[in-house]
Amino acid sequence: MHIRQFNQGDIDRCLRMDASYATAYVWHVIDASSEGCFNTRIERTRLPRTIEVAYPSVLADLANECRNSECMLVADHLSQLRGWIDLRTRNWSNTGWIEFCAVDRTHRRKGIGSLLLQSAEEWARRARLRQVIIPLQTKNDEAIAGVVKRGYRYGGFLDRYYTNDDVALLFYRAL
Repeated sequence: MHIRQFNQGDIDRCLRMDASYATAYVWHVIDASSEGCFNTRIERTRLPRTIEVAYPSVLADLANECRNSECMLVADHLSQLRGWIDLRTRNWSNTGWIEFCAVDRTHRRKGIGSLLLQSAEEWARRARLRQVIIPLQTKNDEAIAGVVKRGYRYGGFLDRYYTNDDVALLFYRAL
């Protein structure tokens, strides 16, 4: 597996990737805040049945998005793309945000997502960023487990973060 910089010729191959996933769990955000007290709890809950979940962003906008990316990497195996990751810098906070990360469904559970994330973290270190933040859908139980395993910590949530109004759980890792 070769991790390399994204190029314009990769757009169509990225768009053809199946970035959907199946899950049997969801993380519920329970807000019990009151005046003078913020109190939020996140609970992992088993669903009655496994559900299919579409990738939360409009992949058709990828062509526009990649023009603004400082660090967009692809996982390439024998000229076939297996996944991609897009990290953007927030200069005012010296932070890298993983805006997009996808591994083709047929090639998951092979360490490709971890390899992409590791490569983006290495780029962030070279850019002297302090930390990396990755927002994840509350339904993406497998990705949540993966980033926690890599040393990321829960750092909060953003309500209605995605275009489909899903909540994003924020995970961060100091570099």
